[in-house]
Amino acid sequence: WACAIDDPTTPGVLLSRDRFGEKPLYTGHHADGSWWFASEIRSLVDIGIGDRRLDLERAFGFLALGDVEDPSGSYFAGITPLPAGTSARLTDRGRSEPEAWFSLDDLIREAVARGPGSDEEVRHALDRAVELRLRSDVEVGTSLSGGVDSSAIVASLRAVDAERTLHAFTASFPGRDIDEWDRARTVGERFGVTLHRIEPTPEGFVDELDAIVEHQGAPIEPPTVYAQWCVMRRANEEG
Repeated sequence: WACAIDDPTTPGVLLSRDRFGEKPLYTGHHADGSWWFASEIRSLVDIGIGDRRLDLERAFGFLALGDVEDPSGSYFAGITPLPAGTSARLTDRGRSEPEAWFSLDDLIREAVARGPGSDEEVRHALDRAVELRLRSDVEVGTSLSGGVDSSAIVASLRAVDAERTLHAFTASFPGRDIDEWDRARTVGERFGVTLHRIEPTPEGFVDELDAIVEHQGAPIEPPTVYAQWCVMRRANEEG
């Protein structure tokens, strides 16, 4: 999640971001003195946040090191992401120092100290995580490649809710070695999900590259981002 809570009994707005930064959240300062936040960089740029200059340090990290996931800054000077797993308060004085409410390092240390879990423990943890994410007022869907990870999630979805209507979306590349449609279809049919096949093309990638970069708010490294772009668009179209 990326959320903002405005509590009239306390100053400013409380900002919070999920454990791994799956949902983006940015803040920035306007020339008139006000502070703003948004989930997309372009929303802040459009209203004049920052000075519209490229953050040269961030650009160097991408061009020289291929670093596309640096959580410390955006590609626009004056626009900063709230770090994953933290909360902060945004007031007319600016953003407070982010406070971590989750630590991946601590989680890893605990996991190493605990040692490998049994098959049953792993299955229970997966089912519990999936069950939490089934809380929804609309139909639930999932990406499905036919690989181990996505197939396990589909199996878990069905294990925790045998009756729910499930939709699975698969990027397919007919005639190429990377195509996984047959495996995805096998998994989908096994667990009774409604399958949706999406076929991204090189021509489509070229045509939509500007729009992808605009929404990403940053350069992209692998073109596989386009496959997910097509999958998520289809999921949106299906409701």
